Amino acid sequence: MDKEVIAGKHPGRKRTARLTAPRRKVAVLSCMDTRIDLFPMLGIQRGDAHIIRNAGGLVTDDVIRSLSASQRLLALGVLVIAALFMLLVLAFGRARDALLIMVNLPLALIGGVAGVFLAGGVLNVATMIGFITLFGIATRNGIMLVSHIRHLMEAEGVTSLREAVIRGAEERLAPILMTAMAAGLALIPLAFAAGQSGSEIQTPMAVVILFGLMTSTLLNMVVVPAMYLRYGAPVAAGREPKE
Repeated sequence: MDKEVIAGKHPGRKRTARLTAPRRKVAVLSCMDTRIDLFPMLGIQRGDAHIIRNAGGLVTDDVIRSLSASQRLLALGVLVIAALFMLLVLAFGRARDALLIMVNLPLALIGGVAGVFLAGGVLNVATMIGFITLFGIATRNGIMLVSHIRHLMEAEGVTSLREAVIRGAEERLAPILMTAMAAGLALIPLAFAAGQSGSEIQTPMAVVILFGLMTSTLLNMVVVPAMYLRYGAPVAAGREPKE
């Protein structure tokens, strides 16, 4: 599709704004402090433009492709989380346990956002891939903890919910820490490879996963057991859990 470019200048200032529209309107501002109220002068409505702040002020094919890829990854990420929740409901037999496992996602998001900030504060394809990977690891940690708590009540005859939660957290502490440390140690060289050739994707992704692993692993062993003790329900030995 042809690209239409519109250029305009604010009277008395050396700031420019260019617009390209392959499928949707994209406004690229050449200065970080360019005023959005210049859009009407260029025939751009506020709701029509997706703003990209680009120091060069040029719209390239790489910028358009990166924007499209980021939007697709974001949409696919939402679908993956929804599908993951449904699979957890099918696996555990009730939505309550699935929700308690999904609590790990915002816990991982805390460290992931800090990693994005340290990596430059830009949410791009690399950081989105890091978030998707991080959510998978965090969900696995939650599954290990919740499934072991249920196993203690179903198979080993623990009748007290409090005892099952405490034992489950203690017995799953070492496996969760070992798997998180193995993944984290492997990512440290990538995280410190910033500035080297080919690190444009690897470094932001590694930083997001590394910081997300730190918060999700530590908080998983505190927040999830506390929430399971508060909102979880006992499971009778050899019987399906009731809501």
